[in-house]
Amino acid sequence: MLDVPPGPPDFGDPAAEAVLTGERTWPGIPSENYWFARHEACYHWASATVSSSVSHHPPSMRSGGSILLDAGSGEGYGSEYLRSTIPDATVVAIDLDVQTMGHVRGTYPHVSALVGNLVALPFQDESFDASISLQVIEHIWDPLAFLRELDRCTRGPVIVSTPNRPVHSPGLPPGASPVNPFHVREFDDAELRSLLAQAVEHQPGHRSPVMYGLHHGQRLRKWEKVHGSLPERLIELDTEALAYATSVTHNDFTVTPIDDDDESAHDLIAVW
Repeated sequence: MLDVPPGPPDFGDPAAEAVLTGERTWPGIPSENYWFARHEACYHWASATVSSSVSHHPPSMRSGGSILLDAGSGEGYGSEYLRSTIPDATVVAIDLDVQTMGHVRGTYPHVSALVGNLVALPFQDESFDASISLQVIEHIWDPLAFLRELDRCTRGPVIVSTPNRPVHSPGLPPGASPVNPFHVREFDDAELRSLLAQAVEHQPGHRSPVMYGLHHGQRLRKWEKVHGSLPERLIELDTEALAYATSVTHNDFTVTPIDDDDESAHDLIAVW
């Protein structure tokens, strides 16, 4: 049984409204719908990947169901999706923001919501059957420590996603400060592979990360052929793009393996 530390005493009202700063994507906000659907697509893919993995675990490792970590969970919709789609799963959501995690506790009562530092996770080694951390590493000041912590406390697969810098921030040089004030550093495929090699591949017998890319599906590509980049136009608050983006769903994205540097994927996904 996982020893989950108690939440801090200052959560306040568990249903307190969290502050929308632009850093976290939330459901039910029309102007956020494209970004929300893009996150959803990653969570859907991650759920299917984890479900396949834990179903092959020996029964002794799955006594009482799988225990999953959603690191940097934000609003909690992804944690709840993982819990509801992976059979017998217990999901622990952890994030640094107290008010946001209060919202998670009030909105998704079956998710264990904790406040914690992602580069010093409060869990024992191999506490989780799988760990998921989507669109988080670009916010972390010490990404190497973050990856090592995820690896340390997970006995099964770890899934990490991040915006692909050449697509998300065209023209931004490697290591340069992103325009997004909430991003510390954005990565391309080669940089993420290099970071993962330092974090996990040096360990004897360790699995090598496999890279995937999240792309726009056929419907979005068709719109962009006429109107240009949908994300760029959304960032510019273009009214036509904002109206179109309200129709986007997680089905408008695809996830496929990538072998070399991929400058077309909107998000990079690493699995090990």
